[in-house]
Amino acid sequence: MECKMMIVMRKLHYITALLIAVLASGCAPIFEESYDSLKLDYTEFSVAATAEKALVSIYYSGAWEASLTEGTTWAKLEKVSGNGITQNRILFIKNTGPVRKTVLTITADNGNKWTVDVTQKASSNAYLQFE
Repeated sequence: MECKMMIVMRKLHYITALLIAVLASGCAPIFEESYDSLKLDYTEFSVAATAEKALVSIYYSGAWEASLTEGTTWAKLEKVSGNGITQNRILFIKNTGPVRKTVLTITADNGNKWTVDVTQKASSNAYLQFE
């Protein structure tokens, strides 16, 4: 009887050790992305005349500020500042005229800047534009 008890105790010991190993492996730290340098997906993009919004991903682990070219009245940023890796939306007013352009500037707290040339296409109404 004593021998069977030892075998059972040994099996319980192995099961306990296995359970602890499984639980401990589940506690591994979660990988978190970190960006020391500012990065965006684009340096330029265009949207349709009827576009309502565009999504811009910001890859930077610190604080940042966003702005559009001064005087831009047909586009607006959803957020003008933030912290960490995130997304920001540019909201547009429908274009009923010629092509419109602005520059999105993201400035990181480390001094890095990223600019994106943003173009909203002309409306389907015929307009001549000379550049």
